[in-house]
Amino acid sequence: KVKGALLVFIFLVYFFVKAESINRIIARVNQEVITSQDLENYCKVLKYKNPQIKIDEEFKKKILDTLIENKLILSLAKKENVHVPPRWVKKEIERISSFYSSFGEFSKNLAKEGLSLASLKKRLEEEYLIRLMIDKYVRSKLNITPYEITQFYYHNKKRFTKPAEYIIWIGKWKSEEEALLVYESLKKSDNWGKN
Repeated sequence: KVKGALLVFIFLVYFFVKAESINRIIARVNQEVITSQDLENYCKVLKYKNPQIKIDEEFKKKILDTLIENKLILSLAKKENVHVPPRWVKKEIERISSFYSSFGEFSKNLAKEGLSLASLKKRLEEEYLIRLMIDKYVRSKLNITPYEITQFYYHNKKRFTKPAEYIIWIGKWKSEEEALLVYESLKKSDNWGKN
């Protein structure tokens, strides 16, 4: 009996330690917390939206900063009692699912990535609120004149100029005559031999 109780105790301790390490608090924002699971879920959503993203520790640090900023913005939206139009969320889900051959394939892919339709909807609602609050408090305050844009361009032309590119084209022909014809026509072109 003692061995059985000891095994159950060890199992429970292991289970709770494992559960806590999986979902530990990594940040506090006002009265809300950000857990390691929140970070992982956010990374999954980003990866789902853009499969080319490489998620490493450096990327996760940047994402944590973003999550903290987002929590602050969302708390402001909550304070102002801002709501997301359900029609907008529905359209976004339809837009994203349209990249798949069927809604069933879309749902399967969500599950494969460890996401649910509810978690995706929640993330989309948060994105909407964040964008709305940024538009209200940041973009509405920006007033950049066409003159300032032009000045910025002239002072930073190198940032907008692409260096010259050179392409070497290699071809394969079945006969020497065809190759010589191409060579002669290239030689006569305006770009031949120019640096």
